[in-house]
Amino acid sequence: HPYRGEGFALPVVEAMACGLPAIVTDAGPALDYASDETAYLIPARPGEFVECRVGDLETIGRPWLFEPDPDALVGHLRRVAGDLGAARLIGAAASGRIREHFTWARTAEAVEARLQALARMAPRAGSAGGRTMA
Repeated sequence: HPYRGEGFALPVVEAMACGLPAIVTDAGPALDYASDETAYLIPARPGEFVECRVGDLETIGRPWLFEPDPDALVGHLRRVAGDLGAARLIGAAASGRIREHFTWARTAEAVEARLQALARMAPRAGSAGGRTMA
């Protein structure tokens, strides 16, 4: 999954949970759950759009992305095809990591903890101050 831009890449997490050896960009969201021990990481260089827009949509600031190295991608594909035993080991390590740390139960716990922390925060100046706005 050599992405240039990605939010979380849930299909990568699902594949890793199933024990498949993932080949992913070495930047962005995959680094939250993938490492050299659990995936094949493709080096990437950061890049920026020339304008403050993506297609017809204006943006605040210039959008950025990652350019995965195509030669490194080819190298990883060959590595996986050439050494299925090593690929299975990486897939097994990935499955263990995802199944331990990235379950829906863990996600719900993290969301609940964050919402509770936000609920404890004092209202900011200029906000409704806890009052319902009409």
